[in-house]
Amino acid sequence: MSIRPSQVFKPRSRRGRILPLLVPAVLLAGGYAWTMRERFLPHEPDFGATARAERRTFVHTMRRTGMIQPLKEERIYTKLAGTILEIANEGELAQKDQVVLKLDPNAREDALAEEVEAAAEQAADYKRMHEESLKALNLAKEDVKSYELRLQLEQLRLDEIKKGPTPTDEVNAQMNLENNQILLKAKQEDQDAIEKLAKLGYASGEELRQKQTDTLEQHFKVLEMDIAHRKLNIVDPVKVGEQDLKVKEAVKTRNTAKEKVEVLQKNMKRDDDRYNLHKEREEERIAELRKALENTVYRAPCAGLVVPRKASYGYRFAPGREVYDGMEVLTIPDLSQMKVKLTVDEGHVSRISLNMAAQIVPAGWTGAPFKGAVIKISEQGRDEFEQFQDDTTAISGTANRKVFEVEVGLDSHSDVLRLGLRCDVEIELGRIENAIVVPRAALIRQKDGDVLVPIAGENGEAVRRKISVKAESELWAAVDGVNEGERIVLVENKPN
Repeated sequence: MSIRPSQVFKPRSRRGRILPLLVPAVLLAGGYAWTMRERFLPHEPDFGATARAERRTFVHTMRRTGMIQPLKEERIYTKLAGTILEIANEGELAQKDQVVLKLDPNAREDALAEEVEAAAEQAADYKRMHEESLKALNLAKEDVKSYELRLQLEQLRLDEIKKGPTPTDEVNAQMNLENNQILLKAKQEDQDAIEKLAKLGYASGEELRQKQTDTLEQHFKVLEMDIAHRKLNIVDPVKVGEQDLKVKEAVKTRNTAKEKVEVLQKNMKRDDDRYNLHKEREEERIAELRKALENTVYRAPCAGLVVPRKASYGYRFAPGREVYDGMEVLTIPDLSQMKVKLTVDEGHVSRISLNMAAQIVPAGWTGAPFKGAVIKISEQGRDEFEQFQDDTTAISGTANRKVFEVEVGLDSHSDVLRLGLRCDVEIELGRIENAIVVPRAALIRQKDGDVLVPIAGENGEAVRRKISVKAESELWAAVDGVNEGERIVLVENKPN
């Protein structure tokens, strides 16, 4: 193949080789000049990262992290030993007065029935004995009354004997004497008449002797009545002595009857006291057994979740398990009122007081904060690492810093406030009205303790000005030395 002259290679010119390199160099130089124009050309200062000093109410707060717990937690302890018959399930929502624990009541029921039966038998025996004693006492009192009457009669007879005859006795004795004398005269006349008839043969000797005997007997009666009439005014010491002896015997008999009444009354009182003492002990025993029977049933003192406790040796409480007196079996947190438990270090706890307002934000909550107030501040602090496990404490040692437990009660309740949920708590320590407020991030703290704030100047430079801090929160600070509306340059906050 032949080659034409026009196809022979010819070298390029010098100008043709420089032009492709010159175009990129010009573009690079133009880009660099455009980039460096801010350094060489005059311009206004850029203070875009600034904030205006505001005059407003400053709320001084302290923020801590805590954990939601029930405000009140009821613990159920056994009041006697026994066997669990029923127990509420873990996590069950118990209503107020719902039965959550029941011990086997059979032994207490049997003991109570036996005690009640024994008390009834004792009461029946006492009633029967009391009625018998009362009957004997009434009979003894009746005897005393009869012996009193006998004594009164015997005493009256003795008094009559000692006093002598009364006018009535005198009249009666005289009339008896005269009547017997008249009767003797009549019998004598009958005897004389019979004697005359016997002499004439009209009466027998037997009739005559009978009349003579009747007359003689009547004569003796007249003599007796005459002697009685004569002795009427003479007190017979023998009769007085005999009657006095009868009176003394009546007194002795009466006193013996009274002593018997006193003995019966003392015995009845002794039996009553003994029975009442025994009855009181029986009633106390029955009351104790009834109380023990009541203590076999335990009700929820409030509405809440049932949290069974573990026994000291590891097993869980369940039906059939034995429990002893004073064992904690269940815990029922009251979910109607909640609190947040947090800790505050010893350097800041003095700034907190009871009833301080607080805002609570549970973890993951995006709604309005819950409101509450400080309800408890512990009097004694503890080491910050005190609640660590023993293995952890062996490695970490102590924190050498005291913390105090603070409790914040919530004013309202919500389903989002769950037990053990972490939350942020802002406690309002105080308010400053009409204060100058600047961002806390703008504060520059010096080693000598002075606090500076960079103020944006008109010449484009930030001028640091010394100020005093009245109060500060996590984001803001109330200061003196800055005018309202001045622009504060935001810089990194220096550590203490």
